[in-house]
Amino acid sequence: MKLSALAGLICCAALLGSPAAAQAQAPIPTTGTTLTGGAFTPTSFAFFGNLTSTNPNCLAGRTLKLTFIYASGPKLVDTGVSSTNGYWAVAGDPTGASGARLRVTKKTFGSKKHPRTCAAASIVLAV
Repeated sequence: MKLSALAGLICCAALLGSPAAAQAQAPIPTTGTTLTGGAFTPTSFAFFGNLTSTNPNCLAGRTLKLTFIYASGPKLVDTGVSSTNGYWAVAGDPTGASGARLRVTKKTFGSKKHPRTCAAASIVLAV
């Protein structure tokens, strides 16, 4: 009886130490959906939207970065944080910009022993 219990413990320890058991979980997908965009003032353009994810923990408190693309290169013009339900808004002056990109940064939640990661996402916006 003691021998079979010892063999079971060795087997479990081998499984826990295996590379398959130590692999990180795949990031939880997140997408940014633009709901509407329009002139805020003659020199400012606002984008509004919401995030969607299969996990509700990936909606709140996400950092969003609005970057306009100019001939001289990209320029970060606004940052925002999503609401509890994933809604967000950012704005900036697109004068001279050829395009825009909205980026949602990744987010990690859970314990140190069992962390979960919400994937980063980005979308290209017309200005």
